[in-house]
Amino acid sequence: MRRYGTLVTGLALAAAILGIVVLWCGSLTCALAIVRGSAVCIDPPSAVVAIDVGGSGHQQLTLRNVTSTPVRILGADLPCACLSLSGLPVTIAPKSSVTIDIAFSKAKPSQDFHLSFFTDNPKLSVIRAVLSVP
Repeated sequence: MRRYGTLVTGLALAAAILGIVVLWCGSLTCALAIVRGSAVCIDPPSAVVAIDVGGSGHQQLTLRNVTSTPVRILGADLPCACLSLSGLPVTIAPKSSVTIDIAFSKAKPSQDFHLSFFTDNPKLSVIRAVLSVP
């Protein structure tokens, strides 16, 4: 019985710590980024973009610096010419965030776009996000 009590106490403590980190960061995504040792998190890490077939639209992604030093987002690898983004390169101040706007034009249906953002941080040189067109 004593082992189970210790296990329950340990799990409760871990959940409490994660809860505090989530409140401090503002999202579970960023809390997990801190736990993994990442410098930057993306909100949302994946998103569904509702646009008409062959139409255009946009999606905003928030890049949060979860470290105590500035992080520079140098650029991004876009998987097709139907995507463009504005606002890069950009330096994100410590514990701050920036919003990147991604524009879609002539996107095909049922397509996933895997984006890679490149940073100057040696701990996390690439940040990934997925955008889906249903």
